[in-house]
Amino acid sequence: MYICPLCEKKYPPNQVPEDCVQCKRPLILNKRWRIEIPVQQGPGGEDFDTTDIKSNESVILRELRIKRSDMGARQSDVARYESNTKRLGGMKSEGKKVLLDSFKVETKNSICFYQVFDADAWAMLGEELYLGGGDAPAEDEDLPPIEGRDLDPELAAMLAKLPSSGDDKKKKGGSTALATTDDKLPVKASGDGAVASRAKIVIGVSVLVLIIAGVLAALFVL
Repeated sequence: MYICPLCEKKYPPNQVPEDCVQCKRPLILNKRWRIEIPVQQGPGGEDFDTTDIKSNESVILRELRIKRSDMGARQSDVARYESNTKRLGGMKSEGKKVLLDSFKVETKNSICFYQVFDADAWAMLGEELYLGGGDAPAEDEDLPPIEGRDLDPELAAMLAKLPSSGDDKKKKGGSTALATTDDKLPVKASGDGAVASRAKIVIGVSVLVLIIAGVLAALFVL
């Protein structure tokens, strides 16, 4: 027996509608993902234990439901969803894709954003899937690292073509400024050495003058 996760209306397992006839809650999404039971509520949305109807395997579906009247105030949530979807789209965990599907469904009163995760990857990555749970990262803010993950070959090739941080600094003038500062250091050191050498010469000359004066004074005494 299938039970609607919202209103708990019961359906025969092979007669589950796309939307619950009683509460209108979506039950089957993209004609493939059948929502079963809630797992947890987080800053990225509500997670559900879900069945892939095509393979009968368990996956995790995340639903970010935003009322149309709240869209203006929740742009940071939408931006976080889009950033996460882009970042996780090419990521693999233990050879399996982390993000299996992502899509948006609009209703009369709400806009729902969905992500479908491999269940094992979802359990292993945990809070990393939330991007820390705060507001969406700024354009220049680093996303959580993906070192140690297996990337799709195409994504890896694209990342390899991106400029390194050193190249970015050169473009922004960062390295030039550093080089200018470094170039001045030897000059400064050389100047300090010249001052020290001149001081030594002055001291040497002064000592020599004193010695000569002493010798002359001794001659006059004799």
